Amino acid sequence: MTQVYFDHSRPRIDTGICVNTLSFFYSWGRGRDLPKTLSWVLEVLRDRSYIPGGTRYYEPDCFLFFLSRLLRFSSDSELNATLEPLLRERVQERFGVKGDSIALAMRIITADFLGIRDEVDFQALLPLQRDDGGWEIGW
Repeated sequence: MTQVYFDHSRPRIDTGICVNTLSFFYSWGRGRDLPKTLSWVLEVLRDRSYIPGGTRYYEPDCFLFFLSRLLRFSSDSELNATLEPLLRERVQERFGVKGDSIALAMRIITADFLGIRDEVDFQALLPLQRDDGGWEIGW
């Protein structure tokens, strides 16, 4: 299982860090080297325990966005067949949930990657853009 920090008094496992580690390993063809991490990440997705946010990435949409990156990096057809339908379902469950600009953007990008149009969150994101083209501080 992928862990961070060497200080045992701090939480050592984070959903976002685990997915990003998997993405790195899959991008180098070594995703199968982390079966416990993959199993745990899939369970987190199945049981929706990512919804309160992780210890380092507070928005649940970050977790879903990072999973879409894992799909991009993976050429493992078995992983893609398992992960994509579940990710598709979970991101659609988030449509219309209030979020800051980065959460909404991550949700829209994830949906777009999966071939789903998220018009509700797109319309919620538009008024958050400032006149200078920037965005509020998020996260």
